[in-house]
Amino acid sequence: MALDPGWVAAAFDLGRPTSPLTKAARGELGIIWHLVTDRGEWAVKELLFPEGETGSDVVLQLAALEAGLPLPRPILTGAGSPLAREGEALARVYEWVDLDPDRSCPPEAAGRLLAGVHGLGAPPGESHWFYYRPLGSEGWNSLRHRAGSAADHDWGSLLADLVGQLQQAEEDWVTGQPPGPSAVQGHMDFNADNVRMRRGGGPVILDWENAAATDPAHEVAMAAVEFLIGAGPPGNDGSDTGAPSRSGRGTDLGAAVAFVDSYREGGGRFEPTGPEVFAMAFVCQAHLLDLYSGRACAPGGSGEQRARATENLHVMTARPLTPDLARELLAAWTP
Repeated sequence: MALDPGWVAAAFDLGRPTSPLTKAARGELGIIWHLVTDRGEWAVKELLFPEGETGSDVVLQLAALEAGLPLPRPILTGAGSPLAREGEALARVYEWVDLDPDRSCPPEAAGRLLAGVHGLGAPPGESHWFYYRPLGSEGWNSLRHRAGSAADHDWGSLLADLVGQLQQAEEDWVTGQPPGPSAVQGHMDFNADNVRMRRGGGPVILDWENAAATDPAHEVAMAAVEFLIGAGPPGNDGSDTGAPSRSGRGTDLGAAVAFVDSYREGGGRFEPTGPEVFAMAFVCQAHLLDLYSGRACAPGGSGEQRARATENLHVMTARPLTPDLARELLAAWTP
């Protein structure tokens, strides 16, 4: 365990710990620990990778709380920072939320919530290359090579079949330009893993740390795809979090239609004119395939990292966003 509960409690003025930290979840960028003190319960996020200058996401979260959106309150240090450091340890803290492992957030509820996020009017801040920069020919060539070297794995053969059409979608529909004057500050990780149901309650939005400038229509399209892929009955992925696994769910265009309808009903404007609205979704999918295939094929990678990457590749290649699916969705969203 890298974090000392006494240090975390002191840094964020949480009171006196009454029990050790217990592991609650493991994400891509951090581990969530459950901390109980004499003042309450807290979610402590141990960041596994260095985080640059931060704070704009907290401004967005506080605006969301003020507007009545459901999310755990971020806790700041005495110096007003969302981050605390001690040596190599780096942590954030949030109010604790009890999540229901057996219920998924309905797409119609999630769409209204994203409309609320986009309607906050927070300054859009900076954009991030991950959400608009194409993978490029060199990156696609690397993906082809990794897919070929992993042909004996299900994800390898599926990825080999996908690379050509995904590269063509990027060349046809991705400009590589950052968001323009219509940009808002988006959540940027709005999916069924981060829009969850409280135990005995309604939905709650988690993991705001990727917040950045975005074209709102692009985030709607990407989020709708995520909820489409996540449609269907939850299944357990065997992790210690009890969270539903995307790999056990079907694809239902009705979920994406319900998401967009509720976004519009919640005050959001979404009028796509062509498949270019999926630019961010295709870019992020490409970068994640590149990231995970690199980890899965790295000879010096840790067993845990390789296993997580392999599982992610299995899910993504089994239920990808393809050009055909993008066209189906556009037709379904047209009145």
